[in-house]
Amino acid sequence: MIDAFLLGMFVGVFLFCFFAWKLLSSVVSREEKKINTLVETLKEKSLGIPSKVEEINGVFYIYSTDKNEFLAQGNTAQEILEHLNFRMPNAHIRVIDGEPDVVKRLKATISAS
Repeated sequence: MIDAFLLGMFVGVFLFCFFAWKLLSSVVSREEKKINTLVETLKEKSLGIPSKVEEINGVFYIYSTDKNEFLAQGNTAQEILEHLNFRMPNAHIRVIDGEPDVVKRLKATISAS
């Protein structure tokens, strides 16, 4: 009689712990996704989209560094910003990668504008 009672208690406690763990892990996972989405949104808005620049035949091409996604192109920094604003309103880029002389030439178009 006591053995059946102890076995029932053990199974009950085990099932309770298992379902509580499943519920808690799903809540934590959902909240973690929300936080990650918020952090990514804040990074893009506050720091700009990390990007790299390439130059081919006098035209600058901007790509995101994380997804290697094409963002914009132009002959000057102003053109690039206009094209970027057309595709992604209120987006900002932050050039962090590319050949140093290409980055220097792109920055020179800013002061020339």
